Amino acid sequence: MEVLEQRFDGPLTKQINDDWQALSTPTQTRQNSLCTLHRQEEEKQPEEQPQYKPLIEYLLSHYRCTLKELQVHLTCIIMRRRILSQLRRLHIETTHLRPKNRNFRVHAHDISIQNANYLTAFNGKLGITVRQYFFTKHAKDLHHHYMPCLIEHGGGTHKSYYPFEVLTVKLA
Repeated sequence: MEVLEQRFDGPLTKQINDDWQALSTPTQTRQNSLCTLHRQEEEKQPEEQPQYKPLIEYLLSHYRCTLKELQVHLTCIIMRRRILSQLRRLHIETTHLRPKNRNFRVHAHDISIQNANYLTAFNGKLGITVRQYFFTKHAKDLHHHYMPCLIEHGGGTHKSYYPFEVLTVKLA
């Protein structure tokens, strides 16, 4: 042990001496006192679950505005483009499906001009609005039905409309 102290004169000396003493102690004590390097690795191992934030709350906090101001921002073409470019960089997922493992990622291709109360679902073939569709199909009454919807383009002319209320943002 004296040899170690003579060779290592620095901040690691104490750590090496502690580890050396832990190894030279009986087995039970050794198991209870892990090497400091292993303790640091164990502290890093548990990764946090990804955090999600509702899309409306994310936009309100990102642009530091109220709900009415956000609605006005979405009518301005310049702000719509900024918001859309921001949404394209985010990981957006749905929340309306049950069980929760059926929810999926949505790609932001556009934002609708009309709100969910007037926007027709299925290109107007069924004669119902997006709000009525979510109420009948998913039993989800939209509280922010006056907000526009996120548009995801499918194959051909198919478009899927998602109200901002049923979307979440995965935070990094």
